[in-house]
Amino acid sequence: MAAELSFDKASARRIDENGYLHVSETPISKAVINPYYGREIPDSDKLGLKSDHIYYLLRDPEELKKGAATFNNLPVLDKHIPISALDLNDPEIKSHVVGSTGTDAEFDGTYLNNSMVIHTDSAIKAVEEEEKHELSCAYRYIPVMTPGEFGGKHYDGIMTHIRGNHVALVKEGRAGHDVKVMDSKLKECSVINYDKMALAFGYDRVAERIRIASAMDAKDSAKGSITMGSKDANPEGINQYSALHGMAQKSSERAKETGKRNDHIKAACAHLDAAKFAPNSLSRSAHQAMAEHHMKILPNAHDASITKRKEVNPASGSSEYGDVSFADSRNKKYPIDTPKHVAAAASYFGMVKNRAKYSQEDQREIDKRIRAAKKKFNIGELAESK
Repeated sequence: MAAELSFDKASARRIDENGYLHVSETPISKAVINPYYGREIPDSDKLGLKSDHIYYLLRDPEELKKGAATFNNLPVLDKHIPISALDLNDPEIKSHVVGSTGTDAEFDGTYLNNSMVIHTDSAIKAVEEEEKHELSCAYRYIPVMTPGEFGGKHYDGIMTHIRGNHVALVKEGRAGHDVKVMDSKLKECSVINYDKMALAFGYDRVAERIRIASAMDAKDSAKGSITMGSKDANPEGINQYSALHGMAQKSSERAKETGKRNDHIKAACAHLDAAKFAPNSLSRSAHQAMAEHHMKILPNAHDASITKRKEVNPASGSSEYGDVSFADSRNKKYPIDTPKHVAAAASYFGMVKNRAKYSQEDQREIDKRIRAAKKKFNIGELAESK
């Protein structure tokens, strides 16, 4: 009998003796605001919604938490098809069922996670080769068109009474690139294994985990809880704190010097590590504040992949457009904060004379960001079913 195969020590994936791919934990949806045409929203006529107007709906955290159990034991498909129990007898629909979700769906405050098994060779290959490795949930919900804000962003309504129908493997899901079949586990933030985590999950996923960890630490501090870094809980904590404190300071200095997005994430991670072992609440609060400081810089920090253009003054872009996201964050070119700006960025960067000012690598990175922005503002196809 063949033994089970594990991909790596921290892997969330394994192949069993039947050749089935098991994923111990993966995000299948996310609390986030997404755009929908009025015609996509249930009971749009009764709600008085315009068919071609874009409405921003919040996949509400509390509603995801309440509906988590309905995402257990759902079929996993290789494309979106609305289904019922009777439909599964249809040979055409049955041919698209490639697996199932597990029985341990749980909402962690940001992501709806569950285990998963994928049965067919073609689907397993699509996941492993990242042809289709993002996940997109199909679900029923009741829209409540009450506007508000979530994470500093406006929404026009929220999804309530969320009930799962199926999960699909897709090229691009509406919930975001971080909702995908995971290949390793991410349980905590540590600057020691930061690069490995970033490689496995992507920097945005790690950054999101840092935000969650920072918020939880701040909440625990407010309650006066004992941390793992307290002297009583960990006699070696003081010595360990000294080393982590020094590492956090060096990480902050490097981030300030380079201005790179990844260095700011790394510095935030280092300060959270130091906060865990801080000998007193004052030191802990200081490190948490520094972690938050580095995370706030992220939207306008540049990535190493974009080269500094000598003829461009980044301050001009900031002055003209303000504190917004840019496709070229290094030089503050091609703002992508609104649908109008995204359309303009796609048009102008599509011109040969403008693209020629960047290397091939830079062009690919800027194209990727513009595509992501087009998806965010519903400019082009959306993968996730309502």
